[in-house]
Amino acid sequence: MPMASWNFHDVWHEVKGDFPHLAWEGIGGNLPDIDDYGVPDDQDNCPDVYNPEQEDADGDGIGDECEPVAAGRMYWTDWLAGKIQRAKLNGTGVEDFTTPRPQGIAVDSDNGKVYWTYIARIHVVSEIRRANLDGSETETLVTELHVPQTVALDTINEKMYWVDNGGGTDRIQRANMDGSNVEILLQSVEARGIALDVNAGKMYFTTVEPGPDVSHHIKRANLDGTALETVIGDLYAPNGIALDIPN
Repeated sequence: MPMASWNFHDVWHEVKGDFPHLAWEGIGGNLPDIDDYGVPDDQDNCPDVYNPEQEDADGDGIGDECEPVAAGRMYWTDWLAGKIQRAKLNGTGVEDFTTPRPQGIAVDSDNGKVYWTYIARIHVVSEIRRANLDGSETETLVTELHVPQTVALDTINEKMYWVDNGGGTDRIQRANMDGSNVEILLQSVEARGIALDVNAGKMYFTTVEPGPDVSHHIKRANLDGTALETVIGDLYAPNGIALDIPN
């Protein structure tokens, strides 16, 4: 039988027996213990849920069993370190999963997936991959790309969009979210960042266009690549783009 000792309210209690059934006693009798496994509520990092091991992976004082699902996470790629990382929105609980040379990234929270572009060797082996939000069950969705920069998701119509540069490609493409039915939407467009306004049926992207009179723009087109137009011209070096779309 295991034995353990605790110093609680300056009184030592020695308890024999299985840890989940510890009998904590203090001044005035037994202390409140909602989940009834032996740790009083004011010492329990998850008082409403049975978690006898008191796991707290991110060290924030909230037991893993009680981490709020809706708390949210931010994800980012670290290209040189060769990994994707995530953390809570307040920056705590940083976790990572290793993947060679990740570049652009997008999250499908509804289906529990994270998508990213992967550059193994420029112009030779580059791909789009996805995995569960914890990094497990990695899948390769699209192969034989050149320099895939960014990826954007249309979860309503179940499409993913990306920019691929280099090797004479310079194009914007899309496919089903499982990687099937790859389409070229715009060719000979040196795009960088891309963002979608799905409800309006538009994609917006930044461009870096070569030539003797270099001119960079923000452009937009229909989601199928038609009706291409310049929204803002004569910029210096636009790269990433994001949309604030009213509900």
